Amino acid sequence: MDEIFDDLKANYPKAYKLLSFSKSEGLDELLEIGVPDDYVAFYNLISFESEDSDGVFGLNRLLPVDSNAIVTEPEFLKSYKLDKVADLFIPIFQSPGRQQFGYAKLDGEWLFCELDLGVEPITEKSLTEFLAVFHQKVQSNGYIEEAGLNGLIDEDDM
Repeated sequence: MDEIFDDLKANYPKAYKLLSFSKSEGLDELLEIGVPDDYVAFYNLISFESEDSDGVFGLNRLLPVDSNAIVTEPEFLKSYKLDKVADLFIPIFQSPGRQQFGYAKLDGEWLFCELDLGVEPITEKSLTEFLAVFHQKVQSNGYIEEAGLNGLIDEDDM
């Protein structure tokens, strides 16, 4: 995982400076519910993104670990594609449109999902896969930095 952020620092130093590289507080509480290993490794490396950031991860802003932010209300956890209801959702990133990306526990398994009008699986099946796509775009200069914006815009979204 260090290689991802070494490349980020080399290619996008302004965005790199928006991340706080320290172990997250509150992670122990989430370990008790068995969060995935990549979640633990990620938050052991990075604790949060600067408050004035618009989103380092393709305009998706890293959220701090917060057990109070876990979504457990069934009305928000319905997957219309899978026709199931997740047990809970742990947010990791938030987009400017307020959609969140993170882990949902569904049928006893962790699934990387988007939370918007429900919990839906996305292309990347895990945080590891999400970060691999991010890393590939960092390496290929697939992000754009614009004046007045603190973060990275995925050029595929332009």
